Amino acid sequence: GEAVVQSFWRAQTDNDNGGPDTLARYGATEQEYSVASGFASTTKRVRGAMKFGLWWLGLWGDTSYGRQWEHAGLDRLRPTQVRVVVAHKSMQTVVVKASYILKADGCSTAIPCVTSYQVLANGTIVVTNDCTLSPHLPPVARVGIQLSVPGKLRRLRWFGRGPHESYPD
Repeated sequence: GEAVVQSFWRAQTDNDNGGPDTLARYGATEQEYSVASGFASTTKRVRGAMKFGLWWLGLWGDTSYGRQWEHAGLDRLRPTQVRVVVAHKSMQTVVVKASYILKADGCSTAIPCVTSYQVLANGTIVVTNDCTLSPHLPPVARVGIQLSVPGKLRRLRWFGRGPHESYPD
């Protein structure tokens, strides 16, 4: 697997789906929206979904970021054309750079990236990521990294926010 890879994806919420996507994703069921959900009276889900879909369409047009993210392949990006080089080596530090292009099957999205690992003499590792997003991509929901380590590691400490999501909404 990948050691460190950029991530431009998060699971969609109802706020990410608008207009017709509300109907397509959640459909017409016999569930009901209640007064507690902000409706004037108990409303069958199909009427509620249609009302919400029309309201969203009138407010934002047919913008649905969830659909745009999927279409751009942000949910399935994988590193391709990986190249790793030792960029700098001295008694004080070693810098290793990995360059690659994030791509997804079935679409033209290509995000060039460079990840630099700077290992200092005291054991500190500084990871720097640089990715170039095309202006033709939809606004991304999240920019982050995914880190994977071998399962055989038994002692690992995380320094930073968490252990839960640590980004401001």
